[in-house]
Amino acid sequence: MASGGRDGSILIWKGPDTTFSAIESYEKINDYLISPNPVSSSLKIEYNVPYYSFVKISVCDIFGNEVKIIMNEFQSEGNKTIESDVNSLPDGIYFIKLQSGSEQKVEKFIKLK
Repeated sequence: MASGGRDGSILIWKGPDTTFSAIESYEKINDYLISPNPVSSSLKIEYNVPYYSFVKISVCDIFGNEVKIIMNEFQSEGNKTIESDVNSLPDGIYFIKLQSGSEQKVEKFIKLK
C-alpha cells in the first residue's frame, strides 16, 4: 500500500510487521509570480518546474471558464519565464491556473486597459 508523506515523500507499507518507509521524494510546484498586476497588454509569469512533467498554464474568468491557454506541454525542471499577450481580454478579474503533474496553483490578476 502506498501513501503520501508530509514532506512530499512516497511511503510504502510492506505489512503488519513493518513500518512505513520513505522510498522516493519529490518537490512540489512553488508559488509563481505574475507581473505586472494589474496588467494592460502583456503578462509575465515566472514559475518553477521541480521535475520533468506536463505543464499547463491557462487564464480563467471569474466563472472558472478557461479563456486562454498560455502553455500546454511537457517541460524539464528549472526556473521558467513566459510572457503572454492579454490585450484581447476585456477588462476584469481573471485567474492564472498553473498545473504541473497532479498539482495545481491559482493566482488572481486584474486586466485594465
